Amino acid sequence: MKSINTYYTNQEELTFFIEDQRIQNSSSLLIQVFSAINDKAFISTLLSELTLLLPDSVIIGSTTDGEIMDGKVSSGKTVLSFTQFEHTSLQSTSITHTENEYRSGQYLAQKLINDDTKLLIAFADGVHTNGEEFLNGITSVNDKVIVAGGHAGDNSHFVETLVFTKEDIVTKGAVAVALSSEHLHIHTDYSFNWHPIGNELTITKAVGNRVYTIDEKSAVATYAHYLGEDIAKGLPGIGIEFPLIVNRDGSNISRACIAKEEDGSLIVGGNLYTGEKVRIGYGNSKEILKKSQQIMGSTSQEPSEGIFIYSCMTRRHLMGDEIESEILPLQNIAPVSGFFTYGEFFTSNKKELFNQTMTLVSLSESDEIHKIHLKPRPTEVDVNSTSIEALIHLINVSSSEAEKQTQTLKESHQTNKELKERMELALLGSNDGIWDWNILDNTVYFSPRWKEMLGYQDHELPNVLSTWESRLHPDDREETWTDANKNINGETEYYENVHRLKHKDGHWVWIQDRGKVQYDEHGKATRMIGTHTDISEDKENQMKLVHQAQMIQHQAHHDALTGLPNRILFFDRLAQGIIQAKRHKEGLALFFIDLDQFKHINDSLGHQVGDKVLKTVSKRLKDIIRKEDTLSRLSGDEFTVIMSELTHAEDASLLAGKILNILEKPIVIDTHMLYVTGSIGISLYPQDATDAQSLLKYADTAMYKAKEEGRNNFQFYAAEMTTFALSRMAMKTSLRQAIDNEEFVIHYQSQINASTNALVGVEALVRWDHPTMGFLMPDDFIPLAEKTGMIIEIDQWVMRTAMKSVSQWYKEGLNPGVLGINLSVKQLEKTDFIQKVKTCMKGNGFDPKWLELEITERQMMKKSEEVITRLHQIHDLGISISIDDFGTGYSSLSLLKRLPINRLKIDRSFIKGIPEDEEDVGIVKAIIALAKSLKLSLIAEGVETSEQIDFLIDNGCLGIQGHYYNHPLPEEEMKNMLLKNKDR
Repeated sequence: MKSINTYYTNQEELTFFIEDQRIQNSSSLLIQVFSAINDKAFISTLLSELTLLLPDSVIIGSTTDGEIMDGKVSSGKTVLSFTQFEHTSLQSTSITHTENEYRSGQYLAQKLINDDTKLLIAFADGVHTNGEEFLNGITSVNDKVIVAGGHAGDNSHFVETLVFTKEDIVTKGAVAVALSSEHLHIHTDYSFNWHPIGNELTITKAVGNRVYTIDEKSAVATYAHYLGEDIAKGLPGIGIEFPLIVNRDGSNISRACIAKEEDGSLIVGGNLYTGEKVRIGYGNSKEILKKSQQIMGSTSQEPSEGIFIYSCMTRRHLMGDEIESEILPLQNIAPVSGFFTYGEFFTSNKKELFNQTMTLVSLSESDEIHKIHLKPRPTEVDVNSTSIEALIHLINVSSSEAEKQTQTLKESHQTNKELKERMELALLGSNDGIWDWNILDNTVYFSPRWKEMLGYQDHELPNVLSTWESRLHPDDREETWTDANKNINGETEYYENVHRLKHKDGHWVWIQDRGKVQYDEHGKATRMIGTHTDISEDKENQMKLVHQAQMIQHQAHHDALTGLPNRILFFDRLAQGIIQAKRHKEGLALFFIDLDQFKHINDSLGHQVGDKVLKTVSKRLKDIIRKEDTLSRLSGDEFTVIMSELTHAEDASLLAGKILNILEKPIVIDTHMLYVTGSIGISLYPQDATDAQSLLKYADTAMYKAKEEGRNNFQFYAAEMTTFALSRMAMKTSLRQAIDNEEFVIHYQSQINASTNALVGVEALVRWDHPTMGFLMPDDFIPLAEKTGMIIEIDQWVMRTAMKSVSQWYKEGLNPGVLGINLSVKQLEKTDFIQKVKTCMKGNGFDPKWLELEITERQMMKKSEEVITRLHQIHDLGISISIDDFGTGYSSLSLLKRLPINRLKIDRSFIKGIPEDEEDVGIVKAIIALAKSLKLSLIAEGVETSEQIDFLIDNGCLGIQGHYYNHPLPEEEMKNMLLKNKDR
C-alpha cells in the first residue's frame, strides 16, 4: 500500500505527476478529492480528467471548508489523495436523499458492505443531511464496520455543498467507498476539547435535527440572549464555534448549527431531543495541541502507510495558523491528507456524528511499525488563549454558583406548597418579603422586610395594593398581572413572576415573586399569599456572563492587535457583500494590501515597533474608507478592504490611489521616523469572480503583480483592466473639462422626403473636438457620459446650441425643417427639464413645432411609466416626439398606443441588409405596417444605396436619413446647403 498526495492545478501538471510518481491504473487505486472550489462544472471537468488518465480507479470526493495535503492546511485549493492498495478491494456508490437520511444510510450499507468489509469512508452533503440519522441507517444494516468521513463544506457559506464519485455529483445526498480486505489494519482516534460554559439550558422543542425552542425561547433568540445579536444574525457563518453541547452516556457531544430558519429555529448537524439538557460550548486551543501530542504518540505505535484527517472547520477558524501544529506532525508517520468538514463521522463503540472534532483514520496493509522519534512540542503561552481560557473558567464558576443559588431558592420554597398561613411563609427565611392580598376587599399586608427591600421603613408605606402597583416597572406590568390572573383563574397551580420594583433612591430592584391563590368552599378566589425575593445580584451576574460571552465572541472575530475584523469575520463580510451586490446588481471591489518590506522594520527595530506601525497603518486606512466598507487584517502585514456599492472600476482606482498616498506619509514611532509603502491588488465582482475565495485569490495575485512592477502601486487582477480603468478615469476627467471648456461641436444630418427629394428636417449630432485625440464620435464618449450623469449637461448644451442655430436660419429665411435632438432618459427624470425646454425656446424665439425630441426605444422601456407621464407633458407643449432605434428594444403594442409619439425611426441595423436579407426585409415591412396601423410617420436611418431607397418607397416609407443624401455636416456647411435649396 502506498499513499501520495498533491494539489491539482491543471490537466498537464496532473498528467506529469501521475507519470512521475508511477501511479498505476487499477481498480485497487482509491482517489480522494478534497476541493474548495464549489463548482459543478469544475468538479465535472476534474473527474473527466482523472477518469481519462486512470479509468479503473475508484474516486470519491467532497467540497470543503479547508484542505489538508501532506499535513499542511490550505484554503481555496483542491487536494488529490492517491492510495494504491495491494490486497484491498474497493467499491463505491452514491445516493440522493429521496425518502430520508436513514434510508440513504441503509442503501449505501446494503450496496457496499460484505463479509470482508473493514472500513466505509462516507461523505454527505453539509447543509441538507442529518448525519446522525444517516449513520443510524448504516448501523441498522451492519454495526461492526468502521465508518469514517464527514459532511461536505462550502467555505462557510452554508448554501450548497457537493459530494461525488466518478459517476455522480450530488448536492443532497451522500457517497461512500467500501474497503474490503483481510490484511487491512485500521487505527482510529479523535480530539474534541470543546467545553460547555455558562448556564445549563433545556431543549423545550426539537424534531430530529431541527431545534425550535430552548428554555421556551426560539433557538435563535437563545443565541442572541447569551452571545449577542451579531452572533445570532450571523448564524451559521458566524457563531459555529459556539455549539450546543449535550452529555450522552457520560460523553460530551457537540451539535453545531448548519442552517437558520425564518421561524427562529436552527438546523444542527445531528439530532437533539426535547427535554435534553445542553450548554453552549467553546474550544480550548491549549488542550487541542496537548491532545494532538497524545494522538501522535498512539498513532506512531500502530502500522501506518496512509493517514486521513476529517476535521471540523471550526477548529481551523478557532486555531488560525496554529491548526497545522495539530496535524502536520502526523506527516512524520505517514502521508496525511483530508479536509475540514461541517460534521465528522467516527466509530468507537458505535457510529457517531461529531462536531468541533478532529477525527483520524490510519490505514496499512503491512504489520510493520515505522519507529519515529517524537519531539515534544514546547509549551507556548498564548496571552489571548490564556485570557479566553480564564474567561471560560470564570463563566463556568459563576454559572455553577448561580445554579447553586437558584437551586437553594427553589428548595427553600418547595416545602411551602400549601401556603395557607402567613407564619408558614415567614419560615422560608427572614430574607424574603411577605405579602398577603385579600382579594375580596382588595387590602394587602406587606411585611417589614418587603418594604425594607425597597429602602423604606415599615411606617413609610401603607398596606394598600397601590403601594406595590405604583412601583411596578411599566414594561413589566402587563405580564405580571397576566401571570397573577392565571393563578386566580385556576390556570396555574402557582403564581410565579420576575419583575422590577422602584427603590426609594430611584434604582430598580429585580424581584422573584411567588404566590398561591386560596379559594373558599365554593371555589371562589378569596386570598393570595406570596413572597418577594431580591434577585438583583443574580441578574447582575447573568448580565456579566452575557458580557463575557460577547467578549469571547469579539476576540474570536477580531484581530487582537488592531481591533480590525480578522480572517473569519472578513470572509463573512465578503460573503454578505457578494449577496448584497448580486441582489442590487452592483459591483464590489476587493483590495489586498501588503506593506512593502515590512519585515525589515521587525528585524531591525523589533516587533514592538512593528506592532505600533501596524496600528498606525490600520487607523489611517480606517479613516479614509467609507463607513459601509470593511477593513480587515488577515495576518502579519496583510490588510484587505471590501469596497461595496461599486458603480465604476475607476472608483476602485481612486481609493487605491488614496491608500498609496496615505501609506507614504512618514510614521513617527518613539524616536524613529519610518516610511512605509504598500502594494495593492484589486479584484472585482462580478467581472473577475463571483465567490469569496476566488476574489481573494485574484486580489492576492494582482498584489504580487504590483510587487513585480516595483512596489508602491496598485494593479487590477487583469493587466488590461488596469489600463482600461486608468483610461476611463482619464477620459472621465477629460469629459468634465470638455463640458467646462465647451469642446463639443454639432453636425447636422438632413432628413429627406424621398418622393419629392425635399428637406423636411435636420438631426443635431454631437461631436467632441478633443484637444489631443481629435474628433471623437458619440460612441467614444456618450456611454461614459450616460454612466457618470454628465450626459445631462451635454444634452442641455446641444439643445441650447442647436435651437439657437436653427432659429437663426429661420430668421434668415431658410427652411431647415424640424430639428431632431437626441434625448437621454436621465433628462426626463429631472423635475426641471420641461421648464428648461421652455426657457430655451423662449430665449431663442424657437417655435415648438420646429422641435422633435428623440428617445431610444431601449431607454423608454427601462422606465416606461415615468417616461409616459413626462412625454405627455412635452407633447402638450406642441413638441413632436419620435422613438429612435426602433426595433431594438422589444416595446409592446399596448405601450406604443399609450405613448404620445409622432414618428418611429427604423434602426440602421435593419436597413443595412435590405433588400437582399430576407430577415431584415421582413422586420422593416412589419415596422412600416405597424406605423401605418398606429398612424405614425416613419423615417429610416442609415440609408446608403439607391436600392434601399427604392425598397423603402415601394413599401411606403418616405422619410430618409443617411449617407446617400449627405454625411452629417458642420454648421456652416449645413447653412450653405440650406442656401442652395432656397435658391432652387
